Amino acid sequence: MVSIFQAKQSQSPTPLAVMSMALVRDTLLAAGLERLRDACRRPRWHVPVADLNERFSASDSMVVSAGSGLGLRAGLNGQSCITGHFQRRSTRGRITVSLPPTMYPWQLDPPLPANVTIDLVNHHRRTLPAPPGWEILQRNGQVFITSPDLSTVSLDQAQFGMLRVLSTEQPDQHELSISFLTHLRESCLAQRRADGLWHVPWSRHLLACLHRITRAELLIGARAVTRHPHFQHYASPSPIDQRLGAVLDWPDVEALLLLDSFEP
Repeated sequence: MVSIFQAKQSQSPTPLAVMSMALVRDTLLAAGLERLRDACRRPRWHVPVADLNERFSASDSMVVSAGSGLGLRAGLNGQSCITGHFQRRSTRGRITVSLPPTMYPWQLDPPLPANVTIDLVNHHRRTLPAPPGWEILQRNGQVFITSPDLSTVSLDQAQFGMLRVLSTEQPDQHELSISFLTHLRESCLAQRRADGLWHVPWSRHLLACLHRITRAELLIGARAVTRHPHFQHYASPSPIDQRLGAVLDWPDVEALLLLDSFEP
């Protein structure tokens, strides 16, 4: 209310401001006060330690020392100050919640034989050999390839291993060439763009069943990152995949066409 009164001193007060100041003035006069500072003063008051403990007690708290009580002392500017001496030491309560541990199937009865072990090494990240400037990480059945420009693509670990074995660009299979990684990255990006625009992913299990029924040896419409190992040949809608084993001239064999793999 003071800020309203001070802000309105330099300009003509609005009816709402006048009514608010009149309400403050009438309230002060009814209490026998003429200044707002006098209304903010409060008489001294004492709080017994027992009442203070009742308000701010904790089950595991302990009072170390306390004076006769707490009081308020009026300052020069009308602001009351807390006086007295009081110390308390309090420790946080600990709540123990007992939850049943999660039991996995291999932890339940009957126990596993001694010659059976659970290998969770694949869960941990593993760095694979890569050319300078490149980074290849393997974790949870996925391979993440980061190029020198810090862009990352990912594909299934099994798909990566198959393309690596079938690639003929590097004489030593323990080393990956920059050309192989560049073409693989471009294939991943092309597949990502197609998935976001028009491509409908096919179930790999369904393709395996169609291969068994049709005896098709050529899969038309699969990129390198979606190449199916059941088919001997594949033709990709992306020309870049010819560097990764895609055929340009279709062989004279039964073929299975994935029509929605091509741009409308």
